[in-house]
Amino acid sequence: MVSLFALILIHFILKKRLVFLLIRLGSILALWLFFLSGVILTHYYKDNNYHNHFSNHLSSEWLMVRVINQPQIKEKVISCKVRVLESLGQDKKLQGKAQVYFKRDSQSFKIKYGDQLIIKNRLQKIKEPKNQHQFNFRKFYNNQNIYHQGFFNHSQWVHSDQNTSNVLLSMGFSWQLQLRKLFNKYFEDDAVRGVAEAVIFGFKEDLDEDWLKAFSKTGTIHVLAVSGLHVGIIYVLMSFLLGISKSGGMSLIFKSTGILIVLFLYALLTGFSPSVSRASIMFGTVIIGNSFNRQSSIYNSLCLACFILLAVNPLNIYNVGFQFSFLAVLGIVYFKDDIRGLFPEASYFFDKIFVLLSVSIAAQIATFPLGLFYFHQYPNLFMFSNLIVIPCISIVLYLGVIFIFIAQFSNSLGEFISDIIGIYIQFIADAVNSIQNIPFAFFEGVYITKSQTVLLYTLIIIISLTVKYKWKIGLTLSIICVSIFILNDMFYLHKIRQTEVVTFNVKKGLLVGFKKKNHITLIISDGLLKDEKKIEYIVKPYLVANRLSNRYSFFPTSLQGLKANLKNIKLLGNGVVWFDDNAYVMNIDSNEIKIFE
Repeated sequence: MVSLFALILIHFILKKRLVFLLIRLGSILALWLFFLSGVILTHYYKDNNYHNHFSNHLSSEWLMVRVINQPQIKEKVISCKVRVLESLGQDKKLQGKAQVYFKRDSQSFKIKYGDQLIIKNRLQKIKEPKNQHQFNFRKFYNNQNIYHQGFFNHSQWVHSDQNTSNVLLSMGFSWQLQLRKLFNKYFEDDAVRGVAEAVIFGFKEDLDEDWLKAFSKTGTIHVLAVSGLHVGIIYVLMSFLLGISKSGGMSLIFKSTGILIVLFLYALLTGFSPSVSRASIMFGTVIIGNSFNRQSSIYNSLCLACFILLAVNPLNIYNVGFQFSFLAVLGIVYFKDDIRGLFPEASYFFDKIFVLLSVSIAAQIATFPLGLFYFHQYPNLFMFSNLIVIPCISIVLYLGVIFIFIAQFSNSLGEFISDIIGIYIQFIADAVNSIQNIPFAFFEGVYITKSQTVLLYTLIIIISLTVKYKWKIGLTLSIICVSIFILNDMFYLHKIRQTEVVTFNVKKGLLVGFKKKNHITLIISDGLLKDEKKIEYIVKPYLVANRLSNRYSFFPTSLQGLKANLKNIKLLGNGVVWFDDNAYVMNIDSNEIKIFE
């Protein structure tokens, strides 16, 4: 009897363990299947993997294309994305997207979303950057499934007088155009109008460059990109207007449906940006759950939003906004309550301030490694700037919604509300400009590698688990992680401290750098020296990556005839530079520099 009882007991114990083991194996298998499905989906999503991609039919002289986004007006060109439809004369159906630029004239200004154009087949592969660490446009566009580009003057394209557009997207672009006309009418200050358009309906082409830098340096750039903050504000506004908290039964379902429609229309207006789409799906999940008295998990909602967006477009994973958006929400959900617990209990007003600070800190914890990796800067005063900007931006968005409806019927009320919006935006701009001018308000020129970014996130996860679950091994793992980070940094420093002569690829000029240890001397054509934008675009990325942001000197080529010591080089006259025991001859006319044999 004892043996039989023991066998039965062992059977049930093994059965439970076996079931648990099978569940675990099934979960791991399911995750691997999802991962492999993603790899396969990404492969099939890329147009250049298909035989009928237009790059495989370059013998065609003319192509029929369709404009697939709202054209953007640049200084000298009209920029837009097109989808290739067919090869004219060969009757071949083709596919693939391209980034194209049309010379600005009366005809190109008429191009709009959905237009079918006939263009000369002069599309070329997007090239790699010509200078070290320069922004990689090829990678940027490849991550959008675009591999070719082309520039066309008036004789190299013609309108086919046909338009085949997606009805919903066409509606969204049409609304956006109407709103831009409305804002142009009521907002005279270009900079104020640019912020109002960006905050209220996500149009960022009119943003003032100086204001954009100020928002970036103070950690408030997120308010200029329609995101979960904006969707949340609209959700709160609609819930208040419809009285969601006091509703139930069928009334709650109808009101929830109305809010879902409003969120969808707002996402449509903003062009279904990843951040707005993510937030709309998440709020939609919560709304549907509440309308049927079901509790929803924020983590499940976040995963659902991520899954849907990646299933629709797997290349979204490379979108910087997508990455920041999901990490920020994840950080807020995980860290916010614990951070709020560090502040004392307070009255309603101060409690809201502490909650806002908690949200800002939580979002920064989750996103600062990504900010360092992509933008090489960190806003030290982000808490204070967000404390000022976010409440004001909320008011601007509320007033903006009211303005859009009121301005249709009353010019005087429209002007009154637009003036109030302008005052708030000017106050925000003054605040962020003042904050960025405070000493040590931000760090810039900070460069970390991909491996260091991964190590920072690993450290954040280890510290979080250690603090929350009293993980005993956490301190040891943190020390190991920090040690690896330091070793990685030392190896990188050794790599970039090599002596070298760097010739930058520039048009109509000469730009060459002589780097030794922790300083670089740059000889630059007089004309290029006055072009600050070109220097920032070409030279600054190199300086940041080599950690030379404050360790460089510029000298014009007009000094080539002199004999002088300039930092780590010596000018010998007649365009000869002595550096690292070698003589280099500068040829200004051919924009070349050669070692003297």
